[in-house]
Amino acid sequence: MKPNISIIILSWNTKEYLQKCLTSLGHRLNSNDYEIIVIDNASEDGSAEMVHEHFPSVKVIVNSTNTGYAAGNNLGIRMAQANHILLMNSDIEVIENAPEVMADFLDRNSSYGAVSTRMIQADGSVQRSYTKFPTLLTLLLFDIDRNKLLRQLPPVRDYLMRKYDHLTSMDVEQPPTAFFMITRETATAVGLLDEQFFLFFNDVDYCKRIAKSGYLIRYLAEAMVIHHGGKSVAKEASYRTQWYIARYRYYKKWHGVAGGFLAKLVTTIVVLENGFSTMVRKILPSRIQKKWTSHPSCREGYNLIRLIWQEK
Repeated sequence: MKPNISIIILSWNTKEYLQKCLTSLGHRLNSNDYEIIVIDNASEDGSAEMVHEHFPSVKVIVNSTNTGYAAGNNLGIRMAQANHILLMNSDIEVIENAPEVMADFLDRNSSYGAVSTRMIQADGSVQRSYTKFPTLLTLLLFDIDRNKLLRQLPPVRDYLMRKYDHLTSMDVEQPPTAFFMITRETATAVGLLDEQFFLFFNDVDYCKRIAKSGYLIRYLAEAMVIHHGGKSVAKEASYRTQWYIARYRYYKKWHGVAGGFLAKLVTTIVVLENGFSTMVRKILPSRIQKKWTSHPSCREGYNLIRLIWQEK
């Protein structure tokens, strides 16, 4: 008998959170209605061994190298046997019956190809976890103004969906794939995640493809999970460089050569601006220094300029 829900958990050096994640699945660990697959992306912290020891019913696939978010999840999707496929980050903890609520919604609403849930912090506060698709204007307003002044403009607030409180279920364009369920029909129609997006923008791209295939995506506020957030990313020293390169690839894919060129240009401006700010910090007293912590470091930034202009 085939399971009803296949749960795919991608992990890279998140042993502590992975154990919490699996523990939160409770009765699902030993039920024939569920198939739980952990894809370990060459972790060095004993994650796979922990799963074998404490969760023997869970299937574990250990990659010899870190293949990235898209490729790792694709491996799990290919293995999955159920009609409902749940992509789940290892820093997620399930609350009550969130997976079942998601599957039930998809069963009752054939026009929807995917569904996400409300994500909350460990302290219970709500994470803002969906946006609209980024446009060329989004690209300009987000990066040119580093003091966030322009981010208060209506186009940016609309992109971030600031007027929504995340407490109400609604159709959305782009939720994160940290806890994201698709149907087998969706996977067949849309295909696998695009592996040119190693870590970032794969969720944006996949949601865009779901929409282009004619499916809707639903945000279910009544289903909740705890999301500890970015635990694998925090261990990746080059994540900022990867983010900018992935953004370029997204804009090139969906906005053509002009979109890709604009992404390269804006990224270059940001890096040069950051270099200037570093010099300013060495000259001006600390009381009038601005906060630039969101920027790549100078060395990483100049390397990023080289790498991003090498992208075709």
